[in-house]
Amino acid sequence: MIRQIIFISLQILVLSCIAQKESENWLFGTGAALQFTNNTVNVNVQGLSYYCEGPACISDSTGQLLLSTDGYNVWNATGQLVSNGSGLYGGPSVTQTALILKKPKSNSLYYILTNNATTHTPFGLYYSIVDLTLAGNTGSVISKNNLLLSNSTEKLCAVNHKNGEDIWILTHGDQTDEFHAFLLNKNGLDLKDTVVSKTGPVFTGYNYSAGSIKFSPDGRKIGLCCYGMSFNQSPSICIADFDNFTGKVSNLVVLERGALQAFACEFSADSKYFYAASNSGVLRTYRWNVCSGLDTSIVSSKTLVATNCCDGLQLAIDGKIYGGVAGSSVIAVFENPNFKGSSSNFVAQKLNISPSVFIWGFPQFNASFFKAKDSVILQGVNGSGYCIGDKIELKAQGGLQYSWNNITGSSIFTTTVLGNSTVTLSSIYANGCTVEREAVIQAKICTDIAETLHRNAPLVYFINHQLYIDSEEKSLIFQVHDVFGNICYVSAKDNSKQKNLLFPSGIYVINVIVNNTIFKYKVINE
Repeated sequence: MIRQIIFISLQILVLSCIAQKESENWLFGTGAALQFTNNTVNVNVQGLSYYCEGPACISDSTGQLLLSTDGYNVWNATGQLVSNGSGLYGGPSVTQTALILKKPKSNSLYYILTNNATTHTPFGLYYSIVDLTLAGNTGSVISKNNLLLSNSTEKLCAVNHKNGEDIWILTHGDQTDEFHAFLLNKNGLDLKDTVVSKTGPVFTGYNYSAGSIKFSPDGRKIGLCCYGMSFNQSPSICIADFDNFTGKVSNLVVLERGALQAFACEFSADSKYFYAASNSGVLRTYRWNVCSGLDTSIVSSKTLVATNCCDGLQLAIDGKIYGGVAGSSVIAVFENPNFKGSSSNFVAQKLNISPSVFIWGFPQFNASFFKAKDSVILQGVNGSGYCIGDKIELKAQGGLQYSWNNITGSSIFTTTVLGNSTVTLSSIYANGCTVEREAVIQAKICTDIAETLHRNAPLVYFINHQLYIDSEEKSLIFQVHDVFGNICYVSAKDNSKQKNLLFPSGIYVINVIVNNTIFKYKVINE
């Protein structure tokens, strides 16, 4: 008997931060450009000036710049206006005036959120749509200035839905206690899906609308600054819980009351620390441990981490938080924002962007681009060949306590299916925060699966891009889908007729039906 061998390798997702190349390029200020590649930062000077507080840009999955905007105009990668790309409703002195998001399950459609708040006319939060396949593949705005919310503040941020595909867009209402969460999915934006949370605070007073709002990269918390809320001990720096499944905001915690000019904020990549700056005569940045247990413990965890900085804060794909001071040509950095105390390693003069200068804000991105992942390793297993039914032990590095989300609730994982298996665990900090981690186990070429899994289970694999389905049953049918659920191929009833089925590289979901039994495989075609 030929023994079926499954080679299982644990794919380490990231050691410190997800490699999301969509946020690799930053365009901001008076012609400044940063590019994050291979854990290095390159400073460039580009021709466009973004005379606004919160510009936006986005790159493709390879790190090539696609689009940028100042809230009024949309430029393509060459710095040219896209067709119909002017006249968007964004405000030049709005804290977070724009955000660019790729439409889920689309390769060419991008949604541009523009924010005029209640400080510029026409008031409100709007969206426009760019199709990159038009105008000779240089892009064209196909739908412009669609109203989402007429009474928005200057706050705008986004994070992935818990399903990992859809995207939540969040803002706060003007002179109300309402957060508004809009869901962008494969069907677009629908106001019927809006989730309203009456959680506070109520923004009132001079410049009450100004100040940033940020999602934690894991999508479980939000943090916000209220620039004009410096009177009568009003809430000026706050955090709250966010349910990235329902879109609800809850449990508002006021970190600071009456702080002057609270404007910039950001989370660390591991979502454990929240950074925010205020200016009560001296510009200072503080940090809170949002995993320190009770609300009172979070408030008391306040630590001064930088002086004379920062008017703008933004997390990058290298896991560092970058800071800017309005009118300056020097960019600061928190080298280790995941570390406690002074070990966050603030460097006041990290990058020189001269002759460009910083104008109050870095570009905005989907916060999920920066979600940190612990590395996960195999332990206690000899050799590299495993069969379906074998038990392996997974262990996460970093010294944290983990609870594995499988049937046994332990680190013992039993291989049961061909293709990719995703194992999710919850890491619990000593102070109570829970963060999910994932490991992907790949099960490759196998034989004799009938002995260990199911007597009639076929063997599915690719060799040199050709699909093979080995089964004792000749009368079977199968369907091949891409990762988006699109059907790539439907077989004839007689499996012997399937010849030379070649597919491009990628991940495929293959359903094989044998005697009314469905076997589902997720297979990598390398």
